[in-house]
Amino acid sequence: MRKILALLLGVYFLFVLSACSFPNGGEQIDSSSEKVNKDKSDVSTPDSINQELDENLTIKADITAVDTNNLKTNSISLKKFNEDKIINTFLKDRTIVRKDEIKNVLFPEYKDKYLEFSDGSYLTIQLGSLRFRTPYFKDREYDNVISGSTYFIRPDLKDVFTETNLGTIDKNFAVDQVKAVLNEIKIQQLGTPEVIALDYKTLESQWEDYETKDGSQPLKFEKEDEAYVVIFPVVLDKTNITNKGYYNAGNQMNAVGSRIMGVVNKDGLISLTVQGIYEIEGTLKENITPIPLETALEKVKNKYKNTLITDPIVINKIALEYVPTVSNDQSIEFKLIPAWVFSAKQDITVNDKKGGTFQSSQNFTILINALTGNELRNGGER
Repeated sequence: MRKILALLLGVYFLFVLSACSFPNGGEQIDSSSEKVNKDKSDVSTPDSINQELDENLTIKADITAVDTNNLKTNSISLKKFNEDKIINTFLKDRTIVRKDEIKNVLFPEYKDKYLEFSDGSYLTIQLGSLRFRTPYFKDREYDNVISGSTYFIRPDLKDVFTETNLGTIDKNFAVDQVKAVLNEIKIQQLGTPEVIALDYKTLESQWEDYETKDGSQPLKFEKEDEAYVVIFPVVLDKTNITNKGYYNAGNQMNAVGSRIMGVVNKDGLISLTVQGIYEIEGTLKENITPIPLETALEKVKNKYKNTLITDPIVINKIALEYVPTVSNDQSIEFKLIPAWVFSAKQDITVNDKKGGTFQSSQNFTILINALTGNELRNGGER
């Protein structure tokens, strides 16, 4: 149901985005970008902000940023995993009953792999990403509860699941289960994990009834379905690589940050999602002092100066992070740049076909290049 609603909201949201048109290219061009470069300073960044930026544009956000002049712009490539190592890590006492290989759409010299194991688990391996699911995870509505209509994790997941510990599972056990697998498949530079407890009472309240393809209904959650969601950030220069993903409307390509999420129940790891893992190919620019947050906020404000905002927008999280960019002028090239990442929420009113209205929330991201002050051309969440 959440995914269907997201499709309806997507049409509305694309209309809102179209009101702020972009010129061709990867970033919104701003005539003041040269001045922005000269305005950089070492002003300390606050821990939080609570202010009205403009009419119907409010900031109520915690801020994550390291005050530094040692950021870099790097040339990167999607990590090519050691496939034998990954397969052996997940194989354990299973056997492979099916293996398919398909040419990668962007890099045809590479083949994506799909493996199905004897217990019904499956594993996919692609450039920079892998996904593992057990039948226990697949047969329950974990994916809908954790991700909803998003490509990774619901922004409100931590607000919905407020318990900090599960009596049935040790939190350290859950973290160790995920970290052990990541170490084994050589994913390093991990930051401090965020752990969310999926307790039975809240799981039960999040269950939605609908008719599946075979005419049955999804399994209801039970006490033994409690689990921890363990989310690891990838860190570079003491700064997180964002886990946001976006569609570059200029070249019609996706750029996805580093995402790592494991789900652990009482028996161990039942799901692992890894996406947007990169290898550093070289440093393009170093000793970067990012533009001040105040400058980035002015860019956000200017983004809406010619737009009538009827449904209030609240910026609820701000972070200085590394953000991937992608270009395909001569060949497909990825870069990792420092950027101010603004997570926003808009409660919108939408007209339905029967002449009525309904309200729902739309979450989106605004990305400001911390070197130039230009907005990355974001054509939608990915």
